[in-house]
Amino acid sequence: MIQKFPYFLAIFLWVIVLFSITANVLGWYDAYDGLDWVMHFLGGIWVAGAIFYLYQRQGWKAPSFFQVLLWVLIVALIWELHEFIADRFLGKQLFQQGNIDTL
Repeated sequence: MIQKFPYFLAIFLWVIVLFSITANVLGWYDAYDGLDWVMHFLGGIWVAGAIFYLYQRQGWKAPSFFQVLLWVLIVALIWELHEFIADRFLGKQLFQQGNIDTL
């Protein structure tokens, strides 16, 4: 039986995305030093929830703490590379403080 994607994960992702866009537009990332860390933490929580869902959907046993941590780190690395490449090659500061934040 294929399970539907959990609504709370979808809603949580939309809240993260909308809050991040709002924070970017209103300059909150510059105004509040720790906000970037909070957003990365919330994104990591979302990825962990998605990993648990995907393991369950495949019928696999629940992932260990270290498996979840590894997946979160992989997704974080891919995201940071995405930020760097977008800022570098599009010639704009699209994400928070630009490549200074990424590096």
